[in-house]
Amino acid sequence: MPAPTDEPRETLSRASLLRISAALLVATAILLAVAVSMAAYIIWDKHQMASLKGSLLAQQQLQQALLAGQASDHATFPHLDPGISFVLNPGMDEVTWHTRPDVPYQVNRIGLRGPEIAATAEGVTRIALVGDSVLFGWKLREQEKLASLLQDITDQRLGAGKYEFVTIALPGWNTVDQDRFLRSHLGRIDPDYIIWSIIRNDLLDSAGVVPPGVLMSWNSPHKAQQQPFQFLPPAELRDSPAPAIMQRWLSNLRRIDTFGREHAIPISLLWWRDRQRPLFDYVRSKLAVDLPVVFLPGYFRYDEDNWCVDYPDCHPTLWANERLALGLLDELI
Repeated sequence: MPAPTDEPRETLSRASLLRISAALLVATAILLAVAVSMAAYIIWDKHQMASLKGSLLAQQQLQQALLAGQASDHATFPHLDPGISFVLNPGMDEVTWHTRPDVPYQVNRIGLRGPEIAATAEGVTRIALVGDSVLFGWKLREQEKLASLLQDITDQRLGAGKYEFVTIALPGWNTVDQDRFLRSHLGRIDPDYIIWSIIRNDLLDSAGVVPPGVLMSWNSPHKAQQQPFQFLPPAELRDSPAPAIMQRWLSNLRRIDTFGREHAIPISLLWWRDRQRPLFDYVRSKLAVDLPVVFLPGYFRYDEDNWCVDYPDCHPTLWANERLALGLLDELI
C-alpha cells in the first residue's frame, strides 16, 4: 500500500497564503489611501485655518482703523443674533453714549456695560439683574448702578465671596432682546438666579424703542399694533392697554417663564410702580404661570426732586438706587 502524500495539504496551504497575501496587500493599499487622504486633509485644514486667521486678523485691523478716530458716543453695534436689537461695541474699552464725557461706560467683550463676566467662582451664588436703562445705570458711574450697590451691601453685611451681581441690561432693550441675549450668552453668564425687571415698555414688543427707551410709536396713529395706551375697563386698573398690546404683554411674560423652565433657573420679576401694580396683577392673572414678583413698595420711591437723573424721563439717581437696593434686598430676604 503506497504511503500517503502531503501534496494536497501543501497545495491548500499555498492557496491560503496567497489569499492572506492578497488581503494584506488590499488592506495596505486602503491604509495607504487613508493616510494620503488624511495627510491631504491636514494640509488643506491648515491652509484653511491660516486663511481664516488671516481674514480675521485683517477684519480686526480694519475695525481698529475704523475705530481709531471714532467718537466714543458712537457705541451701538449689531449682534450676530438678529433677534437682539444691538449691543455696545465690544471693540471699544469705554463709551460716552448719551452720557457726560467724564462719566464713560466701561464695555466688556459681550457688548454690555461693566467689567468682564468671568466664570462663577466655587461657592458663589451669581444673581443676574436683567433689564433696560434703569438697571444699566443711565448716566451714572459704574459704582452707582444698582448691581454695584447690591454687591457692596451684601459684601459688607453677609461677607465677600458669597453673592455676585451681574447686569444684563441696555437702554432701549425690551423683553425679546433680553431673552435672546441670555440664550446667546448663557454659558458665560451662568446665573444661579435671575431678577428680571419688568417695565411697561419692555413688555411691549415694539420696533419703536429708541434709547433711552422712548416708545416713539406710541404717538403714531398709523401703526395699528402699536397704538397709544387706552383707558379700558376695569377702570380701577388705570392705563389698561388695548387688547393687541395686552396680548404682547402676555406673550412676553410667557417668554420669561419659558426661559426659566427650559434652563431650570429660578426667576423673580421686579416691578417698580405702586400706581400700576393692580394692572400688572391683572395681566398676571391671565397667565397659567407662577412667576414670583419682587415689588418695591412706595416708601422706597418716589421723590421726584431726588429720583430723576433727567426729569421728566426718569431714571434713578444714586440716591434712588441706594433706596432701591435696600428695598430689593428687604424683599428678597
